[in-house]
Amino acid sequence: MSEIQRVEVSMGSFDVNVYIVHAPEGDLIVDAGAEPEKILAATSQPVAGILITHGHADHIAALDEVRSRTNALVYAHPEAGVTDYEPLSDGQELTLAGQDFRVIYTPGHEPGSVTFVTG
Repeated sequence: MSEIQRVEVSMGSFDVNVYIVHAPEGDLIVDAGAEPEKILAATSQPVAGILITHGHADHIAALDEVRSRTNALVYAHPEAGVTDYEPLSDGQELTLAGQDFRVIYTPGHEPGSVTFVTG
């Protein structure tokens, strides 16, 4: 069973949650919001992927640095506005680092928003 760890990072005047999924075959980062050093310090195994719920700055501010330091693929919806990514679509089933996910397209907060469901 995977463990999900919440990492609170600061972006200016507010805090942002980043999640690390400690999966069987590597770590997955959900939303690289800020403070890349703090995010990377929370990983305990190689980073197998970076999942983006949506493209607002508080969810992707540390993305470029985290990606460059881990060489991990980024997974995002095409409308999230990130570059160099693996596209996600509604209902898509993913297995990353030995962990299964289902992608649910959830626009509203931002046009490219998705929710990741794992069991």
